[in-house]
Amino acid sequence: MMKSITTYIEEGLFIRQKVSTKEKNLIKRKVFKELEKNKRSSKIYRDTNWQAVIDVRNDIQGVLDSLFRETAHEYDVSIAPINGGYRKNNEGSQWKEYKIELFLKQQDEAFMTGQLNCHAAGSVDDPFDRYDITIQLF
Repeated sequence: MMKSITTYIEEGLFIRQKVSTKEKNLIKRKVFKELEKNKRSSKIYRDTNWQAVIDVRNDIQGVLDSLFRETAHEYDVSIAPINGGYRKNNEGSQWKEYKIELFLKQQDEAFMTGQLNCHAAGSVDDPFDRYDITIQLF
């Protein structure tokens, strides 16, 4: 009996240069499950080095490593500020925007992208003294 692509991915046997929609959906489900397990988007962060961004990147890389055990070294995650990152709307809300990219190292193009926003939750004097995060993957 032939194994399904999901079985190949879960067993770490998947070695291909393109990632299909089905595989992207599996990656998204596993990433959000990991983020939920680690309570990444359900708490307020209080640090000066954007630890939440580092933690999210490590969680996503860990999911890729577990799904693609045999070829994990070929996958990478990049999270970088978009044009400096800081944003403010007319109502005074402030946030910092990051672009998320998941890619095969030998290719220039990301197979999945997303956005991570750090929403200011601090004081008027220091809005980013505390922040929470939201994450989207496309």
